Amino acid sequence: MTSCVAEFRAITFASCTMASIPTISRLIRRCDHQLHCSSTSADFAELRNENATLEIAGTGDYRPALEALTREMGIESRVRFLGFIPEESKLALLRRAWAATLASPKEGWGISNMEAAACGTPVVASDSPGIRESVIHEETGFLVPHADIAAMADAMRKLADSPSLVESMGKAGRRFAEGFSWEKSADDTIAHLEEVVMRRGESDQWK
Repeated sequence: MTSCVAEFRAITFASCTMASIPTISRLIRRCDHQLHCSSTSADFAELRNENATLEIAGTGDYRPALEALTREMGIESRVRFLGFIPEESKLALLRRAWAATLASPKEGWGISNMEAAACGTPVVASDSPGIRESVIHEETGFLVPHADIAAMADAMRKLADSPSLVESMGKAGRRFAEGFSWEKSADDTIAHLEEVVMRRGESDQWK
């Protein structure tokens, strides 16, 4: 699957009157996905910005429950469920957004954060294992304590209220993302493995 990070096409960030905050996830009944989507909805409700729209991309059997949750919170008019979107639509969504969110308790690696950064979009994410490495706090976005609704909403508010901050963080995110590539990742992995092998050869504990 081609990602925005892999393409590195020239992208200019354009602000808009309506603040769009997307989250992309599989809407399935698995603890981490449910927590991410429900937490993001609660964070957005706390934002209390009538000009902001939360766009949720993804499909799965958790969608009806999540739609019901938005109705309970009284934010259904400002939340858009996009369902499954193809890669081109995902990139277009990230490029026009003011911020992307990832409220998961943990990830193997924050690839969606890197995709947003490569698209020039700031990220608001949980300061969780596997995620914090993909966001430079207060430079490419904000890291907040996981499940801290007030902190997440405050970070969203800073971006929704300041197009200039969105632009500066978006540009920083773009520069950050350009430091990553499959070739560099492969080279770094090989170098690390070679270093481990060398240490094993020099240590008695591996004999």
